Amino acid sequence: MLITEEIIDGGMFTSSIYEQYFGGMEAVVADIETTGLSPKYCHMVVGGAVCSDGNGGRLATQFFAGSESEEAELLERYGKLLTEHRIIVTYNGHGFDIPFLIRRMKKHGLDTEPLESMYSLDVYRILRKYSHLPKILPNMKQKSVEIYLGDSADRTDEIDGGQSISMYREFQQSSGPRREELLDSILLHNRDDIVRLSDMMRILRKLDLHRIMFEEGFPIESGESVILTEKTRLKGGVLLSEGRIFGPGRGQHSFLEGAEFFSDERDGRFRLKVECMDVQNLNVVDADALGLDSGLFAGVDGYESGYLVIGDPGGLKHREANLLVRSMLEKLIR
Repeated sequence: MLITEEIIDGGMFTSSIYEQYFGGMEAVVADIETTGLSPKYCHMVVGGAVCSDGNGGRLATQFFAGSESEEAELLERYGKLLTEHRIIVTYNGHGFDIPFLIRRMKKHGLDTEPLESMYSLDVYRILRKYSHLPKILPNMKQKSVEIYLGDSADRTDEIDGGQSISMYREFQQSSGPRREELLDSILLHNRDDIVRLSDMMRILRKLDLHRIMFEEGFPIESGESVILTEKTRLKGGVLLSEGRIFGPGRGQHSFLEGAEFFSDERDGRFRLKVECMDVQNLNVVDADALGLDSGLFAGVDGYESGYLVIGDPGGLKHREANLLVRSMLEKLIR
């Protein structure tokens, strides 16, 4: 198996709002190349990752399996690198990369829970659902978004995923200079995908990240537990949040004044319900009655005298709702 490393100028993406949800959590940008779309019949060829190099730059790492017999080692080493981080950033990782990785890892008897407990930030999914780009671009391929952002000149590879598959098949049957040429093209395609996606993360500054985190979920670290919220919604005067717990904190059923929490001991699935009061067309939560420290809401516009406003005539206040869910889950799991 071949492993390559490259230092890339510039650090990993961050912003003030991003830090509110991911502060202290290391992110890794990931992309895989395979011999086809089916994880049942196809195998992994390349695992690429970009993460912080610890010195203000980025480290791009690639693992290449020259044959199917090297796939297990690739998956083990690649999985170890990914799970040293808390956030995995992909482009359509929800639809392809992560399910493919998990299926192949299970086939080789590798533990997938560390990967499943990572928070998945799928830039493709976010742009498709929460940006105006689907209305103005011919398609939502990564290269199309790069052109829109003015990054196309930074990409040097000229192939797509389908061509990468064909090249790998030819690679296995080639030798000499042609074999090296094919290898370089396959690795360059993956390298440009992960580096350009790392650059593309800056588009998050232009989006409503509070709303995205409310609807798509966000990660919480509480002691030895990792909590992944998946979706939150306000329905019938009740704030509902669901997700999964990894580590301690499973098997609870708690009642507080105005709230209920349940977590399944077997799979860690949880459900949190918080009752809201209707006060002059405002959705208000009694944070004091829930036993939440007022210091948690310092500087929040919707907080006053122990009460938190999570909705007004203008709509749901996503930042406040997310903060409430985080505070409640940290309290309950801790």
